[in-house]
Amino acid sequence: MAKKTEIEGYSVIVFVPTGRFTNASNGRNVDISPTEALEIAVLLKKKIADKVAGIWSNIDIEPQISATCESCGSEWTEESDTYNLGCCTADEEDEEQRKRDNGQLGVGA
Repeated sequence: MAKKTEIEGYSVIVFVPTGRFTNASNGRNVDISPTEALEIAVLLKKKIADKVAGIWSNIDIEPQISATCESCGSEWTEESDTYNLGCCTADEEDEEQRKRDNGQLGVGA
């Protein structure tokens, strides 16, 4: 028996970024905070919900989160919140200090 596929529907994803951007319509710089981005997302959700009322009701807002090393800015790739496999000297030094503090590493190491 062969696999049968069919389109069940489509998702609409609207990414509301944070940070500094140039407004395409007037060329001015605009700063959008995380709070302002959430407010914009909620407003867009309400506008979409008004347009599709009675047809669909599953409209979600989810944060898009990035994680970086607070010292060097490298992408955070590990599950640990305190060690990023030595992405920089500060990360390595902090990990060694944590090990010393926990008795996992000798004082002279």
